[in-house]
Amino acid sequence: MAVFFGALLVPGVTGIWGLVGGHRGGGWVLAGAAVYLVGTFAVTMAGNVPLNNRLLAARDKAVEWRATWRPWTRWNHVRTVAGVVATVLAAIGLL
Repeated sequence: MAVFFGALLVPGVTGIWGLVGGHRGGGWVLAGAAVYLVGTFAVTMAGNVPLNNRLLAARDKAVEWRATWRPWTRWNHVRTVAGVVATVLAAIGLL
């Protein structure tokens, strides 16, 4: 969890620090943090975690997995793409 939260906190603080300090890359880093917040963190909490909990509570896990794998995989793809976009934005901010 430290990495999950740190990946949001570090670029957010760094982006704000960059903007306040007048560094041109600060906005890119902050944009990366925003994409990560919405596309990775929020999607995990609102999409994948409830599906995980549903699967965990199910009596017949195989039946429940067949019912949830498509939405779970869709949300997982959103998280993956958001993570890549956030990384690219942060990298641009470092250039």
